[in-house]
Amino acid sequence: MSHDTSEVDCVIVGAGVAGCAMAFYLKKVGLTALVVECKPPSASTFPLGHSLTPQLLASLRSLDLLEAFEQSSVTKHESPGVWISWTSEAVLFNDHYLSASSHGYHVNMDEFKQFLQSELVRRGLLLWQNTTLVSEDYDSASDSWKVQTQCNEQTSSVVCKYLIDATGRKAATCSKIIKPVAQKYDNLLAFCMLYTSDTGDQLHHSLIESVSDGWFYTCQLSPGFRVVIYFTDDNLPQARTAKKKEGFEQLLSETRHVSLLLTNNDYQASSQTVHTTLASSSAVSLTTLASLISKKVIPVGDALMAFDPLSSQGIQTAFKCAESLARSLTKKEDDVGLSDFVETISQLQDEYAAGKRYFYEQNLRFDTVFWNRRRESCASTQ
Repeated sequence: MSHDTSEVDCVIVGAGVAGCAMAFYLKKVGLTALVVECKPPSASTFPLGHSLTPQLLASLRSLDLLEAFEQSSVTKHESPGVWISWTSEAVLFNDHYLSASSHGYHVNMDEFKQFLQSELVRRGLLLWQNTTLVSEDYDSASDSWKVQTQCNEQTSSVVCKYLIDATGRKAATCSKIIKPVAQKYDNLLAFCMLYTSDTGDQLHHSLIESVSDGWFYTCQLSPGFRVVIYFTDDNLPQARTAKKKEGFEQLLSETRHVSLLLTNNDYQASSQTVHTTLASSSAVSLTTLASLISKKVIPVGDALMAFDPLSSQGIQTAFKCAESLARSLTKKEDDVGLSDFVETISQLQDEYAAGKRYFYEQNLRFDTVFWNRRRESCASTQ
């Protein structure tokens, strides 16, 4: 790997969805970027299922990525929308894909990230993997950052105008400047298991079902390969129960529709392991964002705002943020505060708050700590 770049407009720290999207949009507006990722190219995580909506597919199309994605080997499964059992045991169809002719995809998230990274390289964009940031120093005289990186024994220096933090919820770059970077709104955790079946099933939609202290989500990543996720708060007894397969399936038995789907189609857990990941809501305040922008350090993706998966579309939000920031950076001579970008973030946060109220205020079927917390939170933010 050759690390011979000396100057770019932006150094993007993190090559996840947000970091890759940022690089694509910067290229589209004519700015240069270097993406630095500490993980090696072969790094793999648990293959959580995520939905790519038609709106997100439109974003891929605008970046000339859609055809390559649809022809790629990324594990994907077409989906027309969501079946949801929320306010009662009845199941309702939520056509969040807007029209009967539209479709989205369930995807293996790890493979989707690897696809985006491979497209960066194929298009000649700079991606340094297995590379860590050793130091970041701001030079007020040149109004720029000098970044030192290390890959194995090789150290490189790069000068950039902006540092873009795409390191996820930990906001590793921004947190060196301001702590805490984001405000945390809840303690949601996701407990995930994979189920396989020789026969598979015919449900192409996502399925969401509320239970007494959380909710279950499942989608089919490919025929006979289904991810099942349980969401609850980390300080509730159910969180301790869900950490082991026996406890997870005990909680799963509380569902009507998800458990029947698995049982009727002979699904079996693919392993004894329950994977746990953060799913809590957090967001950088507009005041903090303005302070970071003034220092030419800008969070994107989950480093900027990470919302619970029920009332937001994390991947879609990451692309919207990246597109808005790229456009704003082209106007930086006239708008050092990047007001268009800040306004976009404000609108996205408002949309999330409205979506959160819509979902949580509806659910009156359970009088439990989990649901009471959410109803009280919605009432306090109105």
